[in-house]
Amino acid sequence: VKGVAFSPDGQHLASAGDDERVRVWETATGNQVLTLCGHRGTVWGVAFSPDGARLASAGSDGKVIVWEAGTGKEAISFRGQDRGICRVTFSPDGQQIASGDFDTVRVWEVATGNEIHSFKEEQAPVHAVAFTVDGRHLAAATGSTLSLREAATGAGIWSVQGSSVLDGLA
Repeated sequence: VKGVAFSPDGQHLASAGDDERVRVWETATGNQVLTLCGHRGTVWGVAFSPDGARLASAGSDGKVIVWEAGTGKEAISFRGQDRGICRVTFSPDGQQIASGDFDTVRVWEVATGNEIHSFKEEQAPVHAVAFTVDGRHLAAATGSTLSLREAATGAGIWSVQGSSVLDGLA
């Protein structure tokens, strides 16, 4: 298992992994309710939309797939970097998705699949991406870099690298 995410109401848990599938489980019973097939290769990340209606997955095949959470039907997919996409998250309003691959963060429009903008990070996989609650800022974490940017433009606000990131975690 490479990634997990709870639905906003806590009723479901999505998991992603090496078997090319996203699985959705009932949290109360542990019963599997959906199996989503559409990636070729490891699925690294999953995220529910804020309203719980959609589920996004990111895979080693370089795709982000947005699924209808209730039915498991593919709604739209976006192609990122061929080396694969490591992480994915929805904006608080559910209108955008940020994805992190092996050195780039991309922001996508969910309705169209169009890339809004992208920005390079350190030459290392993006381990995490997160929007602020108001959706104005986007954080990205790579091997030894933590950065904060304007979500609308990708403009950098600040970045810390190396031991200062690790010291802050102690």
